[in-house]
Parts: sequence; C-alpha cells; structure tokens
Amino acid sequence: MKHAPRAAFAIAMICGALAPAVAGARSPAAPSYEPHVVVATLDTGTNPFHPTWRRPERRHPSAYIPGYPAAAQPARLSFRDDFADSVEASNAALQVIWNRRQNVWIPGTNIIGTWAHPTDHLPVFDARDTDKPSHSHGASASSQIAGRGLGLAPDAYLVVVDRTADGGTDVYKSNAEALRWAADQAWIDVIHTNIQNPLPLANSSSPAGLAGYADAVSYALSKGKVVVSAGGNFYAETTETSPHAGPPGVLVAGANDNCGWTSFSNPDPHVVMDGMGTESASPVGYGTVRFGGTSSASPRISGYVADLILRLRRHFGYRGGIADGALLRLPAGRRPAQGPLADGALTAAELHEVVRKTANPRSHASRWDGTAGLDCVPEPPAGPAFYPKVGYGEVSEHTIDGAFAVAVGKSTMPARPDEDRFYEASERLRTLFWG
Repeated sequence: MKHAPRAAFAIAMICGALAPAVAGARSPAAPSYEPHVVVATLDTGTNPFHPTWRRPERRHPSAYIPGYPAAAQPARLSFRDDFADSVEASNAALQVIWNRRQNVWIPGTNIIGTWAHPTDHLPVFDARDTDKPSHSHGASASSQIAGRGLGLAPDAYLVVVDRTADGGTDVYKSNAEALRWAADQAWIDVIHTNIQNPLPLANSSSPAGLAGYADAVSYALSKGKVVVSAGGNFYAETTETSPHAGPPGVLVAGANDNCGWTSFSNPDPHVVMDGMGTESASPVGYGTVRFGGTSSASPRISGYVADLILRLRRHFGYRGGIADGALLRLPAGRRPAQGPLADGALTAAELHEVVRKTANPRSHASRWDGTAGLDCVPEPPAGPAFYPKVGYGEVSEHTIDGAFAVAVGKSTMPARPDEDRFYEASERLRTLFWG
C-alpha cells in the first residue's frame, strides 16, 4: 500500500477562528430542515474512506441542520475501488484542509464535522503513517455508532473528534478541550466519550494532569447533551472514580456478551451491550475487524440512544436540535397525555431514565452479538438482575420499541425497584465524588 504524506492523513477542526473559504467552494443551499440527530465521538479518529460512511447527500450541512456553521468547508475526498488509491487521489484535498485547519464536512458521507487538537500529528484519519502509528481505535468505535451495516444509528450524522495529542500535551487536557468544543456546538445532540482511566478519584484532587476533565463532562451535561461513556475494562475499578463516567448524568456503558456477563467490565454500569468480538470498520481498508470491551459497547449504546432520539423527532416531525436544554420541545397541541413528553419537553435526564428502565435485565440474542469468550460468565437460570455487572440490563433492537413507546406515552415507565435501589446508591456515590 502506498503511503501519502503525513499531512494527507489530516482532516481537522482546530478551535479558533475559521480560515477564509476555499476558493470555488459552493455556497450553502437554502435551508430545508428535517428531523435529524448528530453524534460527536471523542476517540482517536476514524477511517473516512470506508464504505460504511458513504451516503448520496452532498448538500452543505447547514441546508438541513439548523445552527450548523455555514462557513464550514467540504473535504472532497475521492472514493476509488482501492483504499490506497483513494488516499492517494485525495492527497490534495486533505492537504488543503490540514493547511487551513478549519471545520470540514465530507460530501458523499454522513461525516459532517471534525475537530482535532493542534498538536496532533495524525488528526482524524485513524490509519497508519509510514513512521508514526495511530491508535487505530476510533475507526472501529465510530463505525459502531453511525456506520451503515455496522452501527446502530446509520441515519445519524457524525462529528469525528480526535482527542489525541502529541508534543507533550496531556491527553486529559485535550479531552477536556474537545468536550467543551462539542458541548458548545448547539447542533450536536449526543457526545460519546471513549476514554478509560483506572486511577481512583481522578479529578482535580489527584494527579495534576487530570484536572478539569470531569468539569468538562459536567459542562456538556449542562448544555443538554446526552453524554454516553465507556465504563472501563479494569475488572474492579468502579465507574464512580473515573472522570469520564463518574459525574452524575452520564449514561455509563458496560459490556456483556451473548452468553452472559463479562468479568472485565467495570462495576455499576447503567446499561450494557455485547462487547466481545463485535464487527467494526477497519482503520486501514474497506473491510471489517473484530472489536471489543466497553470501547465497543459504548459506541453501540451511543448509536442506540441516537436512533431513539431520531425516531422520536421523526414521529413528532421535530426539525430542530436541542432547545432550551431539551432534546425535543413540542407545542401544547402535540404533546402526549402521559410520559416524559407530557410537559412538551424531553431532557437528556428523562431519556436516560427511559433507556435504563426499558433495558432487558437478562442478556439476549441480538443481531449485534459478537463471539462468546473465556471472560463470559453464564447467568444463573433465574433471579433478579445482577446490577453490579449489567445495571438495568441489555439494550438492543429488541428493547428500542419499548423505549420509544414509553417516551411517546403509549406505555408507562416500567417499575424496576431492585435496580432503582442500586442506581440511587450509586448516584449518591457519584455526587459525593463529583458534586
């Protein structure tokens, strides 16, 4: 495989003023807004050439997403039959984007935005350069959010936030900056964070480099965003002591398997999905690779949440984004008689409860299952949900209709008293740690 110059691997949005428009760029079309959902994923990047992202849409995103910056410029990548040929043919477009360091969207895909830290030498394109390997983690994760054939929300739009950093910049500082940027974009609905930390009490009171990240998470929540975070794969470290999943209000994603519970997934998740040998997009080609852990469960749960939001917005014909802290706002004449939307507003906290309480307390077969592994612990034949390992249970294509019915007021919220007691105790602990 031929390797394009390092700069060819860069598609980046750097915090700061936008550069002048690219010469010859098309002006945004007149707006024609439609129900939509936008997910930002904080990981190591993606593979923008993979077929999982291909869509016929070529309009400027400001034409169909209210609040999207009209000044954002396109990265007109070339999609060839061969991956290496695509990268080589796209060198000039990628070089322009890197030099200008501005927000970009990729015509012909559902990737509508990017951000990367200024010190990152391989931003957004989660592949491998000739002399500097990328983590190659984000390509797999992002495809499980909104990739066609691989993700749970293929109709969602994706913002790739490459939160890695080089040049001595601390990764947690980079994450905090990335989180705050995503939180400040009113047109982003869901933020997925895929950073894990085994250190206890990793807030401002612990090693200095970790200060500020939990505050950034709380800031995103204050903006009305749904924040979904990987619970971590450290067997015993509780999610309450980790800055990504700890602050109250985050939807903590754990991993299970189609044969039962996984021993490695950290205690006290809120919901789980299969995280053993799942299928995802390759970071260095057009094929697929196996992916696992809460790194896999969390993007798939993010896709589940995004798909639920999109179903609700389509059901009510809601064409906006987050408004006054609510994911949906309905006029008096269109509100259901019961349920969380009875007052006309659906908040992230209310959606959090719907997702939790409609989860299946027992693992079950799903089209998203991966492979059974040695870390899988078979469930007992009967008994209550094992909250410390699976929270309220597993979410999948089998549970989303029930979640939708509760959200629109067609069904009442399920009673989950056993899980509620665990949850309330866990939330008190989170509040004690994070305030």
